[in-house]
Amino acid sequence: MLTAVENMEQGKILAMPAYIEFVRIDWHVESTPPDLFPALVAANARCSSDDHTFETLRAELRKTAAAHPTLAADVLLGSGYNSFYLLRVRRGRVTEQAVEERPEGETVTRDLPYEDLVTVTLVRNRKVLGAALLAVDPDLDVASAIDLPTHYSSEALLRKLMHRIALAIDAGGGAFIAEAGDHDARFLVELVPGKAVVRALLVVTQPTLVARLLANELTPIPRLGRDPRQGYPCELDWPADMLAYLTAAATRVQHSVAYLVQYALRVARPKLEGASSKTLLTSAKAVGLHGGAMTARSIKLSGNTLDELEAFAKQHDCSTSEIARAAVALAKSDIDTF
Repeated sequence: MLTAVENMEQGKILAMPAYIEFVRIDWHVESTPPDLFPALVAANARCSSDDHTFETLRAELRKTAAAHPTLAADVLLGSGYNSFYLLRVRRGRVTEQAVEERPEGETVTRDLPYEDLVTVTLVRNRKVLGAALLAVDPDLDVASAIDLPTHYSSEALLRKLMHRIALAIDAGGGAFIAEAGDHDARFLVELVPGKAVVRALLVVTQPTLVARLLANELTPIPRLGRDPRQGYPCELDWPADMLAYLTAAATRVQHSVAYLVQYALRVARPKLEGASSKTLLTSAKAVGLHGGAMTARSIKLSGNTLDELEAFAKQHDCSTSEIARAAVALAKSDIDTF
């Protein structure tokens, strides 16, 4: 199902997809001022779903552009009809255009069979070719006429199969778009009895940008720090001895286990920053709190505590549970005299 949409860049009417297959968005994170990160994160959450129609996605982009004119974005969407569209957000406006592709060797625009499938009836080598096609797509029905697959594991396999199929048919054929290889290179396949022509499709519209968006080579969306005043559930793994120690200490000082973990992290922070990863991972053994089976327990930690746990885990290439256990072990003497 397509809908007519005006291309504001070129003044043309485009047939745009009603429902879309995927969305890739480059929000130009590197050039976005940090004070706009919350707006960028919220806009990405609203726009990156592939449940959008073209109209709803464009509406969200327009809303974002109007509210934050300095935000910029390049958006590639898969139409669901084997073609692509590019939307660009600049200076409070959204423009859109179809991504044009041309077969190698051609220099003029032509209509391509994006929505077409080719059905063939094999006259010769039916058994062998049927088995080869089933290896490409196990769900094919090769009992009679065969709808040719549109995805192949390699360009070499695509070319070989199309050549053999052309020699095995006496009528029919047609043209379709096929993808092949690990990076989904795209090809125009033109098939008639006795001859198959397979040509690579080259992107004409913003080729470098489209290639980067297709490859999903995007700067990650910034993760905003958690609210330091809010509690966030966090599941941590504890040896039975350490959990029993924390539970007893919490009862003694009339605070929660979560409170003690946060206290331990504050006390142990200088050691966590300077200690080697090996020292951290053996700290629980050093104070005798490593015995017993591991138990997962969910506790509620403040936003800045959880941020800090994750930062230390990344620094020492370990889990947040290992950092929490190391903090408790390193702060044990302080907890004992709390």
